[in-house]
Amino acid sequence: DDPAMQALAAITALVIIAIAWRYQRFQRMRRDRAEDRQAMLHSPRRFHVLLLFRLHVGDKLLPTAADFMQAVRGSSSAGLVYAGHAGFALDSAQLGERRWNGVLLLEFPGRDEVRRFTGALRQLAGNSFAEFHLHGMVRDRRTGLLIPLLLLGRRLLDSLRGEWRVPQLTPSAALTQSGRSHVWRNRVERLRALHKINPRALVMFSLVRHDGRVVRRSEREYSRRMLSRMAALGHGPLHSGRAVCLGGGARFDDIHVVHYPSAGYVADLVSSGYYQRIVADTSFEDATAIATVPVTVQLEAMLWPLPATGAEPQGLAHSARA
Repeated sequence: DDPAMQALAAITALVIIAIAWRYQRFQRMRRDRAEDRQAMLHSPRRFHVLLLFRLHVGDKLLPTAADFMQAVRGSSSAGLVYAGHAGFALDSAQLGERRWNGVLLLEFPGRDEVRRFTGALRQLAGNSFAEFHLHGMVRDRRTGLLIPLLLLGRRLLDSLRGEWRVPQLTPSAALTQSGRSHVWRNRVERLRALHKINPRALVMFSLVRHDGRVVRRSEREYSRRMLSRMAALGHGPLHSGRAVCLGGGARFDDIHVVHYPSAGYVADLVSSGYYQRIVADTSFEDATAIATVPVTVQLEAMLWPLPATGAEPQGLAHSARA
């Protein structure tokens, strides 16, 4: 037996095991922590619709969202991918100052059905919510499939560079002295409140407009550092895709959905010196980010109570179909 071939076989086996473990970990995080129902293998024709909404005074989030979803499913083939309780949103030049209460991510079999259903969807949202915004997304299936591998590669590269330790999060002294300290303090307070609703995960939705602007070196460095931290701690992107305007005038280029360990973790992160240093020079032509905690399981329980036979809820079966 050739020792070199044996060594190569052993290395290959270790690589396969590492990749399999990474994918299993990613799926478990997505399903159990982020409560995201997206199937990894799905038709490239699938089309996503992101709904941001604000409730009428006195309305409860879950019953209102359940009534809306029942109406949507009664007249379309939409499947529920994610439901979130929103904490705060970064103000966008296009959307203005908004205070969303929740987020729904829906999946349709294709763009054609969305074209036919957009008017009805707007009417249903208008009947259910005090304010709403709809935006389409063509999800990048290839990137979605490669996310675990990309994070594994980032972790290996960082380890080879000697950057295998995760920087500690210590409160930023400069932040409390800045002119925007009240803004960050408000965000941290809202994140702490979100943590009490669901301490197991936070899911951030970002809508970004570039307008063809060249990405600066500081912004690439910000992305690199954040991805390195995500790769080390076992969280990160869930969805990424091209934004599609569904009316209303606001136009964005990309939509990104990212999972974090908890709202409490993000509160510690954004108020740390580590984060404040790397975020200082980042900017986009226009962007908004909505911080949410998952309530998908609670909404599913209201929509599709488990029958006595233990069969899979319809919503999960629909969203899992390719």
